[in-house]
Amino acid sequence: MRYSNVDYAVVYVDPSKSSGGDGSTPAKAMNALPSSAGDFADNVCYLVRRPAEDKACTIPNGTNYGITNLMIVGMPLASDPMWELVPAEARTAWGSDSAQYANVQMATASGSFQMNYAQHFVLHRV
Repeated sequence: MRYSNVDYAVVYVDPSKSSGGDGSTPAKAMNALPSSAGDFADNVCYLVRRPAEDKACTIPNGTNYGITNLMIVGMPLASDPMWELVPAEARTAWGSDSAQYANVQMATASGSFQMNYAQHFVLHRV
């Protein structure tokens, strides 16, 4: 997926799944974001399904010095400009979900999520 002149690998996340996969396809989606800040990868778009409101994933506390570009994107609606950027397999699998946003929460009570060398950090439809 190309955004702002950066090629992003897409990792699929479906918080409504009871067990997670490797994130390589919507069918093999992870059921959570990485559990530590250091596990987030550079030049990755974590594409999060828009499930029912009681299902969410969490951005952990911590620092990642290796990230320059990171996207956490709730699956766009067909009316969003980003719709055309996501892979066709995501549009087919998750495009008709009825929720408006992906539920992504921060664990900020005891810290923060820091990317000291970030150039692009995109949150969309979360």
